[in-house]
Amino acid sequence: MPADPTALVAQTPVIPVLTIERAADAVPLARALVAGGLKVIEVTLRTRAAIDAVKAIAAEVPDCIVGVGTVTKPADIAAAIGAGAKYLVSPGTPAELAAEFPALAFGHVPSVWWHVDGEADERGVCLEPEDAVRARVDAFRKVLREHRERVIAVVGHGTFLRHLTGRSFANCEVVELTLG
Repeated sequence: MPADPTALVAQTPVIPVLTIERAADAVPLARALVAGGLKVIEVTLRTRAAIDAVKAIAAEVPDCIVGVGTVTKPADIAAAIGAGAKYLVSPGTPAELAAEFPALAFGHVPSVWWHVDGEADERGVCLEPEDAVRARVDAFRKVLREHRERVIAVVGHGTFLRHLTGRSFANCEVVELTLG
């Protein structure tokens, strides 16, 4: 696996991050993304179907570069590589994961990159305050307005997209919007 993701990222305008609920959906979805010009995809380890989905994509969609995200423990690494993943993504770098890659430097990567201040919700997750989300959305809208491109693909998390557009999205939903 490449230590530097630059070459991988340069092959695509955006990397779709997929949470696949049914392994049977994986191959048709990967084929559609590749046909649409998105040959690098990430399947998150958030469902029981994820590893089977990666196996199916790796076996049946040879033009697709499939990676695995939400890698949080060493067993995830073995399962992902065994399934045919070409790259791995971790939400931060827990010490036990860093130990699996002794040749790589992780000093510049924070162990936790998500919001941790404040009171946790029923899942134990500290939610980013609304004003902080609004500030990030406003800054992102400014960046979008300053781009010359007329069409920009945005892949993000539900809360951010809801604040950006004013509506909620289904998992993996593709929508065309014009931001005012």
